[in-house]
Amino acid sequence: MREIKFRAWEIAKKRMLTGDQIEISFTGSSFGVYHLGESPGCLGDEEDFELDQYTGIKDKSGVEIYDGDKVSDEHGRIMQIVWCEDADEYTRKHFARWELKLLSSTEKWARNFEYADLYSWFSYSTDCLRVEVIGNIHE
Repeated sequence: MREIKFRAWEIAKKRMLTGDQIEISFTGSSFGVYHLGESPGCLGDEEDFELDQYTGIKDKSGVEIYDGDKVSDEHGRIMQIVWCEDADEYTRKHFARWELKLLSSTEKWARNFEYADLYSWFSYSTDCLRVEVIGNIHE
């Protein structure tokens, strides 16, 4: 079972806060972000932050891959991790559903590849061992 955790992009300050810096409290569809450390307190809510969820997969260097991350592979493909909004009911209920969205590639065959299921790609492809996080949607 994959670990459920988040990181938070602070919109106004354009900075990423990770689990060792913050605690996120969920109430229904709302959330609050709280600072941990010397001066604990509420930093804001869903109007101040965007949350990225951990996929449960790490890149070749051991960096955790989150929703919204951009990754590259040895073939020059640049892909973004995106949540699949149109998954069927069974998939939504039983599986986390992220996809790889191709952003750019120098390979001619890649124009036929727009999306690939993240977990299938990482399960069956030897390329996944060479994927590297190069950024995220907020940068």
